[in-house]
Amino acid sequence: MLADAVGRVTSEFDQSQDNLPDRVEREIAGAWNLAKVPEGVMLTVGEKCGAFELLLGRLTTELERGGVTGAFDLYDVPQVSRPPKLTDLLELRMRVNGERVPWGNYKQRWAADPEALWRVTSAGLRACLENQADHGVSLTVRTLPPLPVRPSDDVYVLLREGIAQAEGLGTVTLRSIGANRFRSLSVEPSWGRVTLVDGGSALHGEGWVDAARELTDLIRATSRDLVYAFVKRGLFPHMAELGDSLEHDGVELPARRSQLGEAFEDQYVRDVFGIQLLGPRFTDRMPTGPDWLQTPLDGGRVLVEHRDLDAWLRGPRLEDALLGIKPPDADILAAARADLAPLLFTDEIANDTRRREP
Repeated sequence: MLADAVGRVTSEFDQSQDNLPDRVEREIAGAWNLAKVPEGVMLTVGEKCGAFELLLGRLTTELERGGVTGAFDLYDVPQVSRPPKLTDLLELRMRVNGERVPWGNYKQRWAADPEALWRVTSAGLRACLENQADHGVSLTVRTLPPLPVRPSDDVYVLLREGIAQAEGLGTVTLRSIGANRFRSLSVEPSWGRVTLVDGGSALHGEGWVDAARELTDLIRATSRDLVYAFVKRGLFPHMAELGDSLEHDGVELPARRSQLGEAFEDQYVRDVFGIQLLGPRFTDRMPTGPDWLQTPLDGGRVLVEHRDLDAWLRGPRLEDALLGIKPPDADILAAARADLAPLLFTDEIANDTRRREP
């Protein structure tokens, strides 16, 4: 009922601002978000709200009209542990089954199959919770602050509700924080993206080997529900969770992120990685060079792995870090891009995508 009341009040206010006289400044309701907490429901209001007191009064009236009693009060948000801002990590990013659908002018988005999205999310959740959470588990929904997940909470229900809230926009992230390791699961339902991040000092040295094996096992287990997946080395947990790590790696990509088109990885990929899952539409363009291993998976998918995973996924050695060198080195990356050139999404393809759209 509270969510419906918030929706009605803010929607009516925004509509009222469309018919203001000339030279009267327009106000906006801003983002109003809700989250369950042990004490009741937490309501957050975005900074852009220009009529907070007015809208809060209207919301109170609306709730009382519906027979809801209670009071609003300031809420002291519980503190939760977070991953380090900069740390060794491996990122598994997956695009689940779905289809391209129109989205605005000359653009498309990826509409995920809801059942496939939940199956992949559930598998990722199990992997996330396998981490020993000495410092707790938390859940972040869209722009809400992270909230603790208590042992008595049904984390599957919380995650499902969060995904429903972010269905049109935003990301849901569950974090399991340990003493020397963390795992986080991020779901962006409006783009069909599921990301599992495994990071911390436990990955130093040869620690990446077991982590990469476990992430690859997750790809195998969910392959039928995926059009694409990759595993890469990273440093910034927050960027990986948001799906923005490729833009922050300092590596020039074959194509810019563009309003003209998106790869969506059902036909083309944005770059090459040491571990990738390729879907059925890549069958006639698989890499044939000696550096690549191919393993058939369910549903016509293929797991493609570079023979030298150490070169792609190990942490930078001290001598490399001092020189600013990050794996993979330029020669390996250039050779891999040459091997997988028919798969790469380019600016030319993006422009052609726009020209072919109705």
